[in-house]
Amino acid sequence: MQQLVPLKPTHLSGGTLNLALMDLERCKTNKVTSAQIIEDGTTSDHHLVYIDLVLTSEIKQREVLKMRTFRDYSKVDIESLLEDLRACKLADPEFLELDADEAVKVFNEILTEILDKYCPLQQRSFKKRYMPWMDEELRQLRRRRRWMERKWRKSGRTKDHEMFKHLQYKFTKLEAEKRAAYTKSILKKSANCPKSLHVQISRLPGKAGSSLPASVNSQRLADEFSDFFLSKVTNIQDKIEKKVKKMED
Repeated sequence: MQQLVPLKPTHLSGGTLNLALMDLERCKTNKVTSAQIIEDGTTSDHHLVYIDLVLTSEIKQREVLKMRTFRDYSKVDIESLLEDLRACKLADPEFLELDADEAVKVFNEILTEILDKYCPLQQRSFKKRYMPWMDEELRQLRRRRRWMERKWRKSGRTKDHEMFKHLQYKFTKLEAEKRAAYTKSILKKSANCPKSLHVQISRLPGKAGSSLPASVNSQRLADEFSDFFLSKVTNIQDKIEKKVKKMED
């Protein structure tokens, strides 16, 4: 903690009575550009303390949308595709006389042109799940599980299916453990901040929604809040006045 108020009188009777404490590590501040005591401009017996800070905030940018490029091979006319492959330049004797680099270049250009004709490239956006507990160990295990799933669906063997189920169980169990550990660490960090703790707890069942009541008109909602709190204050004042009258009687 650091005291930011200069060691000057901050009261009409003298003495530095005002405090401005800041945790430099938690606030991520770079520097204090100015800190001064202004004697005029206030009706209080305390002087005005003016502190100018340069603060930096760390905002995590969550990658919500990602683009995926793919080809839809399910709608390809196989017969027409085979006819174009037979009629392309790859069947010419001149293609066999090319060197390796030129042959690879021509091969890729011709096949890309044919594929673009029957199944052109498409782009699709999708939401990326926010999973900060997903580390490299879980990613590798997920790759192995997906690879084994593809192998099982292609072969249809019982042994491959059992191996896939084993990897699936292992991944699910490990992910649950890492997710629980991450949640515990987040709740522990928010233990001293009730507001942050409430937000984190509200996110546990799923996506945290708005805490405000549903309303189409924001101005009307603000007026309803105002009327509600005014009525609360009025009721409290009435109760206090009644108790005071009873005590006087």
